[in-house]
Amino acid sequence: MLGTASSCSRGGRLSVSPEDVAGSRAQIFDSIINMTVNVAGASFVTMAFCLKQVGLQVGLALMLVTCCLNAASAVMIAECCEAADSFDFYDLGKRAFGEAFGRLVRATMVIYTLGSCIALTVVVGDFLTPKDFAGLSPLGGRFWVMTLASSVVLVLALQPNLSSLSWSSGLGLVAIVYTMGLVVARERIDGVAEDVQFWAPSWTSLYEVIPVFSVAFTAHYNMPRYYSEMGEFRSPRTFSKIIAFSFSAVCLCSSITAACGYLIFGGRIQGNLLMNLGTDHWAAFLARVSFGVAVIASYALVLHSLRSSIENSLGLDVRLRFPLTAGLVSLCLAVAANMSHVEVVVGYKGAIPGTLIVYIFPGLMYWKLKAPSQVWPFALVVHGFLVLCFGTLATTRKLFKG
Repeated sequence: MLGTASSCSRGGRLSVSPEDVAGSRAQIFDSIINMTVNVAGASFVTMAFCLKQVGLQVGLALMLVTCCLNAASAVMIAECCEAADSFDFYDLGKRAFGEAFGRLVRATMVIYTLGSCIALTVVVGDFLTPKDFAGLSPLGGRFWVMTLASSVVLVLALQPNLSSLSWSSGLGLVAIVYTMGLVVARERIDGVAEDVQFWAPSWTSLYEVIPVFSVAFTAHYNMPRYYSEMGEFRSPRTFSKIIAFSFSAVCLCSSITAACGYLIFGGRIQGNLLMNLGTDHWAAFLARVSFGVAVIASYALVLHSLRSSIENSLGLDVRLRFPLTAGLVSLCLAVAANMSHVEVVVGYKGAIPGTLIVYIFPGLMYWKLKAPSQVWPFALVVHGFLVLCFGTLATTRKLFKG
């Protein structure tokens, strides 16, 4: 928490010390770095596959629209925190519609963040292929990569607050930029694939990719915590600027990476773009390793939220934090070790709990707590219900089609 202003100016207004201003700027910078990596997550490498499903132009347009909607709903969450004078989703839901709704919101956060942790573990396992660590163990190199990454995440997730993770998020941000640069360079060298489609939307494909895009621009489960850690310089206006910068940066990097990846590989693009980069060149190997750093940083931020939700739900003592965190990491590792289709995990996660926490819950709580006389928040709610229903059906259909 930032220090309080202790003196007054001649006009009777509080005077803020240079130390407080420096601390505020550092806190805002930490929030930007953390939020950017948090928003990117594992979906950064899955969006090129989405362009294959709907076409390049339609996919990029959907990414932009989804980014704007998700950024707006994140601001709405901060507004709800101000209106309710609370930074806990359970309290926000309870004050809006009662205790049962508050419990529903918290349970949804647990489900969503648990799915995110599993998806991030799966992606980490895809960075280094069996060829990279051939003969390392009968269990395979993929398992040991996930185990090593999970151990690092465990250490990071035990930090006291999100701001403590800004250094690891900074490394993750560098890794994201490097991955983007490598894909752009490959596109310049390899050229455009012959089977690239610029316009290929269908109702089925649209509702397959919209949930994935929704997840790609999501850190809503941590928004109250980011907002609370701004301390005395906290305001919706300042927080809106942080959200705008972070979401815009992720949208720009994701659009460039996805577009260049799809242009290079066309119909051969995989659910995880990094799997298309090959294993023989050092630059591709470094991309997989470096983006692993980004995913580990994002994983730690998500795990923070998951553990906090469980602790608050069960009223656990802080002395149980280590065994709880270790148990959650082990659970995610056990599930991820037997799963390889990360795009299916991301699709379901975005279609069901994702739409609830990004569109439906923020829209309903904002209407109740901030704008009870207005109807426009229900547009976000209706959009969320459509994405939930059709996205779930489309992802299920895709899963059974193989």
